[in-house]
Order: sequence, then C-alpha cells, then structure tokens
Amino acid sequence: LLALAAVWGTLRASARGSGASRWGAGAYGAYALSLVALGNFGLSFTRGDPAPLIGGYRLDTAGSAVVLFTATGLWLLFLRRPAAVAAPAAPGTPDAPDADAGPAPMDSITQP
Repeated sequence: LLALAAVWGTLRASARGSGASRWGAGAYGAYALSLVALGNFGLSFTRGDPAPLIGGYRLDTAGSAVVLFTATGLWLLFLRRPAAVAAPAAPGTPDAPDADAGPAPMDSITQP
C-alpha cells in the first residue's frame, strides 16, 4: 500500500505541474516494483524463521535484492526516455473520420 501511495503521489505531483515531469512509458511500474522490492528486502532481515541460505543470506533476501536492483535499473532506464506524446490521428484512419466522408448515415442515428 505504501508503494501504491508513493506512485499515486508522484502521479498527482506530475499532473499538478509542480516541477516533476511526466515519466516515460513503464517508469511508474518499475518505480512501484522497486519500492515493493525495497520493502521486502528490508523486512527479510527481521524474519526469524528458518530458510535456505545463499552465501550466508536468506534466499528471500537475495531474491529481493535481485528484483530491487533490476527494477531500479529499469526505472532509471525508463526515466531517460521521453514521455510519449499522443499525436493526432491522420485523416482517414479509424480514429479520425475523413473530412470528405460527409454526414453519418441515417441508420447509425438512433430514433427515440
């Protein structure tokens, strides 16, 4: 929930225009994943139950560290990409009706 709140706050700050620029595609997801992995990484040191060890560290600690470094690296990579700006649809495409197409046919208009 804390990661969700952090992403939501970042989105709101970006929408408000408080100096934070829009992030590129995938940056918010990588940011959220790195926050969750950071939480799991920190919590894994407080656990007392027996678990398999890798190099003296718990398996969940090592897994969280791998996810944390990977997600943070992806997030930094996505931050370098500019945010995608939606371009207007070209005339004649399904998203934009043709200017020369004329009025809509009568059968597409619903009658009361």
